[in-house]
Amino acid sequence: MDDQVGIFTIESHLHAKLIDQSAAKRGIKVPVLIRVADGSQFGIDEESVLSLIRRRETYRGFDIVGLHYFTGTQKRKPDVIKKELGYISDFADRIQKETGFRIKQIEYGTGLAVEYFKDNAEELEEARLKAIVPKVREIAQKYDLTIEMGRFFTAPYGYYLTRVVDVKTNCGISYAICDGGLNHLKYDGQIQGMQIPEILHIKKAGRREKNVEKWTLCGSLCTTMDILSRNAEFDSLQIGDILVFCRTGAYSAMEGMALFLSREIPLISLYSEKDGLQILRRSMRADPFNTP
Repeated sequence: MDDQVGIFTIESHLHAKLIDQSAAKRGIKVPVLIRVADGSQFGIDEESVLSLIRRRETYRGFDIVGLHYFTGTQKRKPDVIKKELGYISDFADRIQKETGFRIKQIEYGTGLAVEYFKDNAEELEEARLKAIVPKVREIAQKYDLTIEMGRFFTAPYGYYLTRVVDVKTNCGISYAICDGGLNHLKYDGQIQGMQIPEILHIKKAGRREKNVEKWTLCGSLCTTMDILSRNAEFDSLQIGDILVFCRTGAYSAMEGMALFLSREIPLISLYSEKDGLQILRRSMRADPFNTP
């Protein structure tokens, strides 16, 4: 509130109490959305929503303006999203019918899937987006609708760079050991490196004969689980080369086990045409975080 946040979300009866007391203490009244539960620990169920709305006049610190609904991520079936949009719209209609209170805003998180391992990823994602547009427009005719896109917007605009620090062949398998691994990088749906994301290969300077091979890419952790990808093809991969893992803009680096075995936490930078390259955080040793 002190940072002038525009709108708050109520996740429980305790949240409602805290928001109400905090706003009243500051002599202000803030707008809130009530998050509707979907069978998980998040939000509150329909009857609790109705109860809050029926008692809306008793709250001095906030005004209820709408509903928030988000059930999860990586949804590949547009029909699921359309069904959810229909549900939250129908529930808003029910609220008005039973309480006389009109919901003004609906915030809905689509959870649209991002394809990390398919060559036609953009085509598949665009098709899903187009499939839900008519339903989105339909609900937007009835309510002030905000669509939360999350992973769908951010995933394509992140990259993870790691350097090859060793190469070897064991039992007929070519291994490239990188200076970063599963402690830094996690793709949704990746299991033991069985799937291959888009990886760019930046070669260290020097002429090389063409030699395309399949490689198993591993990190530097002392565990056989530290595999980034298997059977990824590269031309003349050598020590010192840099591998760029694409589509890591959503969660990837933050879902990795950064503190595992006290390895270094990677540098984070941001690039834009306007401002060029900016370093947001330099690399850090993980040891201090593990000290009791």
